[in-house]
Amino acid sequence: MTSALPSPDQPARAANYVGAFINLDRSPQRRAEMEDQIATLGIADRYVRFPAVDGSTLNYKGPLRPGEAGSFLSHLRVMELLRPSGKCVHILEDDALLSRPMAPMIEFAIAQGIFDYFDIVYTDVYVAFEYLSSVRFHKQHYDDFLIKSQTDYQKAFKVLTLEGQTFYGLSSYVVSANSIERLISHFQQEAARGPTMPNDIFINRLVLEGKLRVGYLFPFLTALRLERAIEMTVSGRSTDRYSFYLENDLPGYAVPPLDRAIAQSTMRQRDAHQEFINRAMEYVVMIEEPKS
Repeated sequence: MTSALPSPDQPARAANYVGAFINLDRSPQRRAEMEDQIATLGIADRYVRFPAVDGSTLNYKGPLRPGEAGSFLSHLRVMELLRPSGKCVHILEDDALLSRPMAPMIEFAIAQGIFDYFDIVYTDVYVAFEYLSSVRFHKQHYDDFLIKSQTDYQKAFKVLTLEGQTFYGLSSYVVSANSIERLISHFQQEAARGPTMPNDIFINRLVLEGKLRVGYLFPFLTALRLERAIEMTVSGRSTDRYSFYLENDLPGYAVPPLDRAIAQSTMRQRDAHQEFINRAMEYVVMIEEPKS
């Protein structure tokens, strides 16, 4: 795959966005991993570490778990911190994998006016991948990217809308410079009520209510560290997200932890019915549409 993007050691001279990663003081290893990635990409001049709000230290009495309450307040406060820049704001959580084209592609999206339309653009997000139609949709777009990127790498990326969809995750997203004040106001109002719902569900609610316009860059420019994602959920959601990560390493990085997770799980015994379901799933995801 050829790339028209700058190499990691040649960052854009005048960044038109700023960023931060959220990290608990009691997670020094994650901090080191994020700082190493940012330094390797040559973008340390535009990212800062934000010390996360530790939910276990809050006198929180609402419906969320302490960590969820701490996360909500962390995302609010990091937006408040970066707001004075007057630029688009990229917010990361400290379990994110960063691809080499991440920063140049965010710059390109800003230059193309994407943030004149969208309030938030995710660089990776969980979009109901348990539905086979969604997996098929993203597989087709991913394959299309692999072909088109050979001739025009930047324009091969797509910005897909999240309007009317259910989505989760706030591991990496960019807030428009024109929208950050409004998003902070929404977060402040919810924080004053508790908060009462996790931050990603709160944003999803705002989108469904028509208060925000949100999309995502595809293929994903960032991803969750797969071994941590598997530890967090038994649904396999993040394995789908990682498979559409721009710099995924499926045989070397992704398959081993997934194999270990499967080996450590209690599996149903395969039978003819299960084999039929597996084949039907493959058919739905992989079959070509008839040519008209």
